[in-house]
Amino acid sequence: MVIPMDVLLLSPYPETLIPILRKGSDVRVTTTDAEISSCPDTEFIVVYGYKHILRDPILSKFSGRVINLHVSLLPWNRGYDPNFWSWLENTPKGISIHQVDSGIDTGPILVQESAVLGGDDETLKTSYWKLRRQIESLFARKWPYICNGDIEPQEQQGLGSFHLAKDRLPYFTEMPLGWDTPVRILEEWSSKR
Repeated sequence: MVIPMDVLLLSPYPETLIPILRKGSDVRVTTTDAEISSCPDTEFIVVYGYKHILRDPILSKFSGRVINLHVSLLPWNRGYDPNFWSWLENTPKGISIHQVDSGIDTGPILVQESAVLGGDDETLKTSYWKLRRQIESLFARKWPYICNGDIEPQEQQGLGSFHLAKDRLPYFTEMPLGWDTPVRILEEWSSKR
């Protein structure tokens, strides 16, 4: 039996998640960031690459049913540009799907995986795309369990790290290739910090 579910997808690139959300169930997906109250039948909110912070009363209304796909191994590199910071600060690389709480990327983790990145040709851009493909694959495998409540959320362990968008600006002035910068350059910077 297929159970209809209304999912609000907040993402600048919804095209990769819509087929996942619709597979195996009758999911109606909204991808605009209109007021959530204008979607009274919404049962779940999925956030992916969304640059706005969700707060109460939304979080209270959808308690445990707002999840974020984040391209870092939380608690490391909460906030902006997690891939960049994982190279600059030499922190663990990976992906996390977590519940959204009132903090920024601090909610309980549902699933996560480490990532193997690097090599002579690796850039910030190529590593970012690898992380995106990995998290989309993880989401595809785990979404049925997440929406059915079959995964027990785990509190994040340790302090980790957090960064604002403006934190990377001093480094980007030293990176003439921007996102095409080889990660080995950031690894060298990391070793000198």
